[in-house]
Amino acid sequence: SRSAASIASMTTMTSRDGGKTWTDLGTSGFKAIALKDAQTGYAVGRVESGAMAGKYALMTSRDGGRSWTPTGEDPGPSDRDGVRRMAVDRSNGALLAFLKEGTVVQSRDEGKSWQALEGLRKGG
Repeated sequence: SRSAASIASMTTMTSRDGGKTWTDLGTSGFKAIALKDAQTGYAVGRVESGAMAGKYALMTSRDGGRSWTPTGEDPGPSDRDGVRRMAVDRSNGALLAFLKEGTVVQSRDEGKSWQALEGLRKGG
C-alpha cells in the first residue's frame, strides 16, 4: 500500500491590484512575519534551508518579499515555536516579537539587539 504525507504550512500572500491577483512570498518556513510596508518585511526563519538547517535569525526583505537576508538575531528561544507573532510599532518603527512564554521584546535595529518591554507580559 502507498503511504501519503501532507504538510500544513502558513504562507503570506500579497496583492498589488486590489485582490485581483496574488503573489506567494514563499514564507512557509518562517516562524513569524511582520510587514512594515509594501517593500519591507521581517520574519524569523532559518539562516540556511533544508531539513536539517541551522539556527534561526531575523530575516529582512526590502523587495516586497522576493528575497530574504539575515539582519539580526532570533528574538526568542531557538525552538520552532519560540516566537508566536511579530508586528511593527507604527508609532516608532520598532519591531515587536511576542514570545511563547508571554514576554514581548522589541528591536529598533532590525534584530541586532532585542530588549524586553516591561509591563507587557501576557495577562499583565
